[in-house]
Amino acid sequence: MLPYVYVAIATTTYSLLEHLWCGGTLKGWWNDQRLWLYKRLTSYLFAFFQTILTFVGFTKSGFVVTAKGSDNENVSQRYEQEIMEFGTSAASSSTPMFYVLATIALWNLFCLGDVMLRVIMDPHEAAVIVESLGIQILLTGLIVIVNLPLYEGLFLRNDKGCMPFVVTCISLVLATFLYLLAKY
Repeated sequence: MLPYVYVAIATTTYSLLEHLWCGGTLKGWWNDQRLWLYKRLTSYLFAFFQTILTFVGFTKSGFVVTAKGSDNENVSQRYEQEIMEFGTSAASSSTPMFYVLATIALWNLFCLGDVMLRVIMDPHEAAVIVESLGIQILLTGLIVIVNLPLYEGLFLRNDKGCMPFVVTCISLVLATFLYLLAKY
């Protein structure tokens, strides 16, 4: 396991140093890492469903092309401050990527909250939980930390760069369903 830890630390450190050397900031590097995770998560999930649909005999699924330009001057201000932009236009709210990202982020938050409550409420069971699920708890905690701007866009922000309200509602329902399905 030690070689894997070394590789993970070495590649992350190299990536950070390269980003800083090219004139980037620490927050910019962190956002790049987050976006890399989002792209990989959604592309593999969409490819999986596309393969299943093709195998079953359904036609190819289509993707919604979203508007990339904006006439809002606040978008450039948020970009300069390195704040993630989700947008609230009708085209961006209909993209399945937002639903997938928000649902998985909320599901991880619910699961981490559940295990933390179990550890706090029953100290005798805490040692068993941490011993058997320590790595999973750590990974889920890191995923929750990576998704903090997404939670901010879902619940705290009210500017035009926040996550669309319909995405928040549907993702909450889906994440709750997945959480309850996994728990019971």
